[in-house]
Amino acid sequence: MSEIVLPNRFFFEDVCERIRIKRSVRIRVVGRSMEPFLKNGKDFITISALPTRYRFKKGDVLLFVYGGQYVVHRLHRMHGKTLYMKGDHQNRWEIIHPDDVRGWVSCVQYSNGMRVHARSILWKMLTLRSRINRMRKNLNHKIKRISGL
Repeated sequence: MSEIVLPNRFFFEDVCERIRIKRSVRIRVVGRSMEPFLKNGKDFITISALPTRYRFKKGDVLLFVYGGQYVVHRLHRMHGKTLYMKGDHQNRWEIIHPDDVRGWVSCVQYSNGMRVHARSILWKMLTLRSRINRMRKNLNHKIKRISGL
């Protein structure tokens, strides 16, 4: 099978068009911003249109436009109509409006073949594991800074 590399904008414009007509799109994860939840080049995500009467929930992984780029990150908190997004492996926040959201990650297929559907118990457990790993990493970093290592 051949591989085609397209600039982010062109690729996701096509993805958004497919989502607009209610077709889900399965794509390989590219980038490390969502590790360890999603592994660069190994895992696949299914991006779907937001269901009718969709309610944003903390922990959802969404496709959105931010700074002219398409991004897939996790919803960490909401305040009114403001959504606070961040990659699991990042410290930087993306503050967006619901109109910036183009779709949501409805399923993940890991490299070992396991499929996890959004909002399932397993999804919540994997999300929690990612948060704990991130907190542990931040704590280790702070300890090293304090101890001068």
